[in-house]
Formats: sequence, structure tokens, C-alpha cells
Amino acid sequence: MTRRYFEQYEKGTAGWVLGHGVWMMSQGKNPSEPYLEERNPRKALLKAEEMWKTLDSQKKTTAVVGKLGGIIAKHIRAEEMTDDEARAVLKHIAVTSTSEEEVQRRAGEIGFCAVCTNVLSAISSIGREVRELCLAMGGVTLNNDGKTLIQVMALGVPSRNSIMV
Repeated sequence: MTRRYFEQYEKGTAGWVLGHGVWMMSQGKNPSEPYLEERNPRKALLKAEEMWKTLDSQKKTTAVVGKLGGIIAKHIRAEEMTDDEARAVLKHIAVTSTSEEEVQRRAGEIGFCAVCTNVLSAISSIGREVRELCLAMGGVTLNNDGKTLIQVMALGVPSRNSIMV
């Protein structure tokens, strides 16, 4: 393994810590990177591996939900969607859009009313660890850089609860 492999990730992220740990071990050395609040490098490596698996699983789930959301949006009107279908459609719109305005426009075209978006730039600027935790919990990013977290809330019909992604 080369150092270039893990340098594609931001320093301090699960990808960086895992790659660095594997690289150090391939050099016959012990891992030396902390992760989140864990300062013990061996425990940090285990925690980063666990987060990596969670992120990988969440990315796969988001990809499937995104594909389903695109199909659902073509065949079901917003006012006829269940909450889960609406959530899948909104998630699809969020991950395939490049701006907050595009999310609002596309959701409005499908038939959602009262579409509110919130780009969570404060979380993105706090740091990569917080962004990783939000993504692991099911958060979504805009398609522009993969780092801009977005929160979307919409109302399908007046009698239904709001849907939040």
C-alpha cells in the first residue's frame, strides 16, 4: 500500500485513519492516528473501522433509496405518496441536486408544497468528524461537492405530517 492511497481522504476522517493504520502496519510500525475523541491509536483504528462500515452501509442505502425515489417520483403524485415514499423522493432530489434552489424547484414540480431547505454549512465548517457522523445517521449531501450537508422538509398535502430528510 502506498501513502497516496489514504491521502485522498481528509485527515482525521475514518478513511484517513484506516488507510494510515494499514500503511503503518505494512511498514512494520504501529498505527499512530487518533480518531474522534479516541486518542489511543489502536482503539481509534477500531472505531474508524466501525464508522467506515457504517458509512459504507449508509452510502449503499442512500444509493438504493435514491434510485427508488427517482422511480417513485415518476409514477406517484406527491399527495398520494406514503411518508416513506415521500422521504425516498426527497432524498433522491437532495442527493442529485447541486443547490438549495434546485432542491426546492424540483420538489415543487413533483407536487410537494411548503418545501423548506436548510444547507447545514455550520456543520460542514465545524469539521469532517461531525459531517461523517451526520452521514452515518442518514444525512444527505448535495451533488456539488459531496461535502455540503442539506436538510429538506416538505408537506405533500395539508392533512399530512411534514416529511424531513
